[in-house]
Amino acid sequence: MNENKTKIEIEAILIQLSIYYMICTRGIDEKYTIKDCSNVLKEEIKNKNTTLFHVKKEDHIINKLYEKMKKIEKMEYENYKEILEDTILKMRYFYNFSKDNSLMSTALEKDVEELAYNILYFNMGTDQLKKLTDVHAEYELGERYLDAEMDKLAFECYSKAAEKGHKLAAYRRIICIYKGYGTEKNEELAFEEIRKFIKEFVFSKAELLLGEMYFEKEIYEEAFKQFKKMEKWETRAKFYLALMYMGGLGVDKDEDEAKNLLIEAVNARNKEAIDYVLENGLVLIDD
Repeated sequence: MNENKTKIEIEAILIQLSIYYMICTRGIDEKYTIKDCSNVLKEEIKNKNTTLFHVKKEDHIINKLYEKMKKIEKMEYENYKEILEDTILKMRYFYNFSKDNSLMSTALEKDVEELAYNILYFNMGTDQLKKLTDVHAEYELGERYLDAEMDKLAFECYSKAAEKGHKLAAYRRIICIYKGYGTEKNEELAFEEIRKFIKEFVFSKAELLLGEMYFEKEIYEEAFKQFKKMEKWETRAKFYLALMYMGGLGVDKDEDEAKNLLIEAVNARNKEAIDYVLENGLVLIDD
């Protein structure tokens, strides 16, 4: 194994360890970010002769990953400290510039591993990515092509990565089909694909997208169910629920509930909710 590949594998394990540490030490409903996870690695640096990454249950994923990392390369503390520092730097860069820092989609061990590599490949240069052929490189190139409005190339990259089981690439591919980015727009195909996706993967944004599709099709009762399910995790769901309560779409009309949901969405800085309030001259605060 070459030195660069070894370092990437160790960094990926460290990111996963930091996430699992947060999962084990925080409340089940408590939200935390990649930045919070990077702070776990800062604490690990301080533990010169011990490690945070050990739990009593021997077959716990934390113990397994830590032992796997030690087998990859026997590291002296200074070398370990340097890799920890580099990993923190990459996690913070991802946190500051990525479009989505949610950890709510990391329901499975595979999801946590995928996120770890997404962070590391996000930090790579484009020329370096193009020399790689693995699923994580394909996904990250797709992100960059889409951002550069090179939609056809983005769709091709997402499709390749999706075929290899990359969750976010599969989701982005469906978005491309739904919106017509880099491929022919096909809302019915996207509708079929998103329902298949949800059966295979856990991802709140996919659930939200299905709700939006139901809403566009005017299948309001199903849309309401989807948005209600995602209300806690996706602020955009609150905005849609407000519209539905306001118009009596798929639910009994309730202007007070609509107002409360709009307030919550605006406070969460949902752009659609803010624009809706401004465009319609609504007053959400009682005199």
